[in-house]
Amino acid sequence: MNRLLILLAFISSAGFAQSRFELAPDASQIEWKGTYVLGGSHEGTLRPVSGSVLVSPEGGITKGEFTIDMNSIKSTDQQNADAKDLDDHLKSEDFFSTARFPLAFFSITGITATPDPGKTGQYSIVGLLSIKGMTNQITFPASIITNDKITTVKADIIVNRTKWDIVYRSASFFETLKDGVISDNFEVSIDLTLLKK
Repeated sequence: MNRLLILLAFISSAGFAQSRFELAPDASQIEWKGTYVLGGSHEGTLRPVSGSVLVSPEGGITKGEFTIDMNSIKSTDQQNADAKDLDDHLKSEDFFSTARFPLAFFSITGITATPDPGKTGQYSIVGLLSIKGMTNQITFPASIITNDKITTVKADIIVNRTKWDIVYRSASFFETLKDGVISDNFEVSIDLTLLKK
């Protein structure tokens, strides 16, 4: 192999060298919020249990995947028996069916930088979200900061629950509902910390 080919091979291999960062569950959190169409809401938390991203030498995420423990769903706006009743209902067949589908999954399929003069590390993420055994694509903006030891990912995501067959008290499916109609969209805020391995 001549010197030119050796040099090209070296450049190619160096260009594709990536670092792996793994989720630190105790330093990460997911918060959710669901609202009633006529006013009122519930909010709470979920626990991410594992995940990883690959980061290019230039500092950009190229791939990523995460697992969420759906049985960890917990309301934070209720107390005692009311909180338990709400949590149990969210785990039931009306919502996330956690006995049959204890885990949810998200994998990054695309990521694009979206420069903002007033902010750093702004991206648009495209990925596949699997809930209740069903997978749909979602897209959302995120703030991603990475260095040689740690990567943080923060994002506010709007999810249309009906795409995962969660239609309890949805006006899109039950036109005769009057009171207690729940918005099809729920909000998810993620704040993830990943450490280099």
